[in-house]
Amino acid sequence: MVKRALQGVRGVAQVERIGGVEREILVSLDPDKLQAVGLTAVNVSQILRGTNVDVAGGRAEIGKNDQAIRTLAGAKTLNELAGTMIPLFGGGEIRLDDLGTVTDTIADRRTFARFNGEPVVALGIKRSKGASDVVVAAAVQKRIDALKVAYPDVDLKLIDTSVEFTKGNYEAAISTLFEGAILAVIIVLLFLRDIRATIIAAVSLPLSIFPAFWAMDLLGFSLNLVSFLAITLSTGILVDDAIVEIENIVRHMRMGKTPYRAALEAADEIGLAVIAISLTIIAIFAPASFMSGIAGQFFKQFGITVSVQVFFSLLAARFVTPMLAAYFLKHHDHDDPPPGRILRTYHSLVTWSVKHHYITVLLGFAVFAASIWSITLLPQGFLPAQDTARSLLAMELPPGSQLAYTEKVTEEIVARLRKRPEVRSVFVDGGRVPPGIQEVRRAALIINYTPRPTAGSPSASWSCRSARSSTTFPTSGSGSSTRMACVPSRWSSPAPTAISSTTSPASWRRR
Repeated sequence: MVKRALQGVRGVAQVERIGGVEREILVSLDPDKLQAVGLTAVNVSQILRGTNVDVAGGRAEIGKNDQAIRTLAGAKTLNELAGTMIPLFGGGEIRLDDLGTVTDTIADRRTFARFNGEPVVALGIKRSKGASDVVVAAAVQKRIDALKVAYPDVDLKLIDTSVEFTKGNYEAAISTLFEGAILAVIIVLLFLRDIRATIIAAVSLPLSIFPAFWAMDLLGFSLNLVSFLAITLSTGILVDDAIVEIENIVRHMRMGKTPYRAALEAADEIGLAVIAISLTIIAIFAPASFMSGIAGQFFKQFGITVSVQVFFSLLAARFVTPMLAAYFLKHHDHDDPPPGRILRTYHSLVTWSVKHHYITVLLGFAVFAASIWSITLLPQGFLPAQDTARSLLAMELPPGSQLAYTEKVTEEIVARLRKRPEVRSVFVDGGRVPPGIQEVRRAALIINYTPRPTAGSPSASWSCRSARSSTTFPTSGSGSSTRMACVPSRWSSPAPTAISSTTSPASWRRR
């Protein structure tokens, strides 16, 4: 019922049930009755397998459309299955229920699900390729709210989701983008010390970012972590060309020229240098978008987004900045203050480096070599560790362990974890380890932590310490051991939605 309703949500690719029981029709054959009619259990099984099957039956042309035809030969009710006629070798037929009993029951459990120690039925929801996590999550939540109203006796709760982490990254990226833009404008004001020149330089930011959104839409890009990273990191680069143009125009104005004449001559004088700066940046970032392998998929949107923004910033610097400077800047007297201590120290250092150019070049090569060597001191990995406030603890018991023993061990682990103030909830996916290795001696625990400001320590490092401190459990054989591993949360199973019913699982299922 719930699974079928969620599968109809736009953008949902798969809804996987976790825990619960499977319906099973059990046919218990009486050996004495089988022997009396000359049949075996294998004969009955083959007959049932051949008569209760739905197969393709070809196609038919209806109007101008082709329609597929299916042959539905399965029994629709339990009484219909019990009344199946079994042919005898000596001639004649006998009803299936005359050879034994046919009951509607449940299969032996091979998996289980627990949420904070309570048995639940969970649903893992995966979005389709190209769909937005946030949009699909909102649509699923809307459908769940409707199900709560329609079925008030079924309690629907959200156990775990990665959407909140995605929203947090989006909000952080937007915040960082505005902070970077404001800081860039402030730095320009501090160095140029001219409010009009600062406004002209600041205009290049929206003129570079907004057209980049249009180009991203044409290329099929989306606003994601990679593209936001490119926009944020290139914020400071976007005003470089405008600053160079403005500084040269101001220099010409201090030579006594009018703003109009200074804008024309300064833009013509510095044009090749501005173009060289922008094309150099494009030449560095654009090739990164055409890398092969997994790394190329990560950097595809990054490199092109940066290159497009820098290109539009070049256009703004060459066409818009001189025009604004010609009509917006005002000429005013300016007295250069005497050089301060920092500037005098800088001049002395430059003078020394020019006079001792061989030593300067050797020092440059030494710094370059030290920079390359320092790479070996850095930790290596595909992606940096992230604090997502959730962890996946994968557990494997000794071979031969039964499902009941797996439940017992996971209950002990959950009890220990729940004593920690940092732990908000623990979901147990028993009988398998994502992405789908099913075995009764395996289990996966999805641990959600309290928000970072109220937690006593970073969740990522704490979760691994918890795993190491929880590895001593009684085992069922000598020399056996329980193995557990902290798996990065990005490898965890799809975010499940718990379904706990006020009635028994079997009766809820039939209803």
